[in-house]
Amino acid sequence: GDFCVYDPSIVRGLAYYTGTVFEVHDITGDLRAICGGGRYDNLLKQFGGPDISATGMGMGDCVLEILLREKGLLDKKIPAKTLDYFIVYMAQFGKQAWDAIEKLRSMGYSVNFSYKPSGLSKQMKEASAQNAKNCIIIGYDEIQKNEITIKNMQTGKQQTLPIDKFMGGFIKVE
Repeated sequence: GDFCVYDPSIVRGLAYYTGTVFEVHDITGDLRAICGGGRYDNLLKQFGGPDISATGMGMGDCVLEILLREKGLLDKKIPAKTLDYFIVYMAQFGKQAWDAIEKLRSMGYSVNFSYKPSGLSKQMKEASAQNAKNCIIIGYDEIQKNEITIKNMQTGKQQTLPIDKFMGGFIKVE
C-alpha cells in the first residue's frame, strides 16, 4: 500500500536475526532508517536467558530529530545541537571520509555524514539542514590532487589544503 512496502532485499547488519527484518523510513526515503529490527530466536538463550523467540527494534535519535525539524514538528524552543563538521564525500572515497571523521571526533568535534552518499549538492543541503558549521568536501577533484576542501557554512568561504596537512594538524576556515 501507500505506507508499507515489502522488500525481501533488506539485510540488517546484526548476525542474531533469524527471520524477518524490517526498517522504517520517512516517505521520501532521503534519510537512513528511522528504526529497524527483526525476529531473533536464539538471542536471549545466548545471554543466559530463557529459550524463547522475540522480535525487537532499535531507533536512533539523530534521524528522528532531523525528520522532526524538517517537518516543523519539533518545538522551536529546543535548540538544535551543534554540529561542527559535516563530511561531504563521493561513495568511492568512503575510506578517506572515515579517516577524516575519526580524526575530527578524536579532537572532540561533533561530526556527521550521509549514510547513503548521494550527489555532493544533495549532501551539502543535508549539511545545511543539520546546521553544520563547516563541511569537509572529499570529491573526485580533491582526491586527484590529494587535497580536501573545507567550507565554512555561515560565511561560504572555503579553502583547499593537502590531506596530509589536514590529518597531521587541523586548520579551521574562519
